Amino acid sequence: MKFTGKAKEIAENLVELFRNGNPGKAMSDIFVKKGRHTDRWSFNNRLIAAMMGYTDSMGFQQWLAKGRTVKKGEKAFYILAPLTCKGKKEINGQETEYSFVRGFRGVPVFGYEQTEGEEIEFEDIKLLESLPLLEVAKSWDIKIGTYAGLNNSARGWFSANSNQIMLGVENISTWLHELVHAAEYRNGALIKGDPNKNRLEAEIVAELGSSILAHCIGLHDKADNGGCWEYICGWCKHYNKEPGEAAFKLVDRTCKAVNLILETYNELTSKEELCESL
Repeated sequence: MKFTGKAKEIAENLVELFRNGNPGKAMSDIFVKKGRHTDRWSFNNRLIAAMMGYTDSMGFQQWLAKGRTVKKGEKAFYILAPLTCKGKKEINGQETEYSFVRGFRGVPVFGYEQTEGEEIEFEDIKLLESLPLLEVAKSWDIKIGTYAGLNNSARGWFSANSNQIMLGVENISTWLHELVHAAEYRNGALIKGDPNKNRLEAEIVAELGSSILAHCIGLHDKADNGGCWEYICGWCKHYNKEPGEAAFKLVDRTCKAVNLILETYNELTSKEELCESL
């Protein structure tokens, strides 16, 4: 995949965030507010905006349409826009036209805090409380149990065959890690194929996803950012992969798993509130 101009710099900065930053904290901001223009963007571009620390972001003319102007002296930052091409291929003896992405280019945008004018209110999504997201697991009919984890190599595990999560330690990040595995299974991401590649990607997604979830629900001290990165580095070393690049490539997949968990929780709590009001 080709990155042209600013796009190459953007991709390099994102990889650097995974190496030396706190991606779980930055990515959690993607999920805690709604009604933003960036909600329509890819997860990679939402991460870029979150890294910059802006409430919302869009182009110069788009801000004007919202009644806001870019402040004098403010400089744009860049998101990634796909470069699409059309090709032809033969399907069942017939030539068919299709589109594909051949690379990315940088597109300038400005953050809400870089503009002035009409105020825009953004709605905070209700943060989750108590033992994190247990209701989600129950709604998926997941059986939950415990075992003597200290005497085993794994601190916890998720089984798709038995639809079960087993915890060997009292650790919230381990619980969230296994819940992300379960979400991955429901998303269809845990598929057959190269077992080495599948295992590496699944573990990166689950560990990074658990860190994001912990920040989303306000349990910042439970996110274990250092442990998260050590875990990812350990798996990447085993498979001879560069951790920053490997994690960057899995942003979209990770966010889809996190999004499924949070959307399921919000649907469950909305139904409870409706029942209580009747």
